[in-house]
Amino acid sequence: SHIKLVCDKIKSLHPTGENSFYISYLYVVIRLRNKKNDEGIQVLFRIPTFEEGKPILDNHNFIDPKPRRYETWNDYLRKNKLPKCDMCYPVDGIYSAIDGSVEIQFGKSP
Repeated sequence: SHIKLVCDKIKSLHPTGENSFYISYLYVVIRLRNKKNDEGIQVLFRIPTFEEGKPILDNHNFIDPKPRRYETWNDYLRKNKLPKCDMCYPVDGIYSAIDGSVEIQFGKSP
């Protein structure tokens, strides 16, 4: 099933024998550049890279629903397979807030 493919991809990024999974997700809001300006949301899974079995929490892989792997946030922004669209996403692919507001950026699909 599709869900199993996504789960298998996520598991493949964790060290063998690891009982804990480190995972978070984020939303990319999209507006297609078509006559209707259709809108949607793409969910991405963020998984840390590992060194000697320990997570490196400031270095992440990103998995899209297909499930394609992107080695960094910039890799996702440059190589995602979204149709031509405008995008809204958290800065650096991580939710953070300033004065109670989430920091967001806008961009275009590649």
